[in-house]
Amino acid sequence: MTLYEPREIHADVTSPGNSLLVMSEIYYEPGWNLWLDGRPAEVLRADYLLRAVRVPPGKHELKMRFDPPAFRAGVTLSLVAYGLILLGLAGALLVGRRKKRTTPPEASAAATPPGPPSAAPSSEPPSAGA
Repeated sequence: MTLYEPREIHADVTSPGNSLLVMSEIYYEPGWNLWLDGRPAEVLRADYLLRAVRVPPGKHELKMRFDPPAFRAGVTLSLVAYGLILLGLAGALLVGRRKKRTTPPEASAAATPPGPPSAAPSSEPPSAGA
């Protein structure tokens, strides 16, 4: 094995004749792609549970990569959603800035309702009847 990772396996294989390389990896059909000497090859099931590869005689380079369609769809959907969120945030910022520029200060002051006048603290004690 020249590379062994959760989603990718590389190996240099030497076979004296037509052989079946059985790997102690669980067979999982959807998503595993196999290349033997750069050409696509079929991932086989061995002993119902393991992955296997037909190997012709000679030296070969084997590459397996796990790239399921659902994973690609999930990545694509996530990127689209992220882009839409960024566009929404940028749009909200632009609209907010435009509103600040187009609203004159007098209009914004007039638009706020006047509050009750602030009462100055009185030095007289509150009346008992009130």
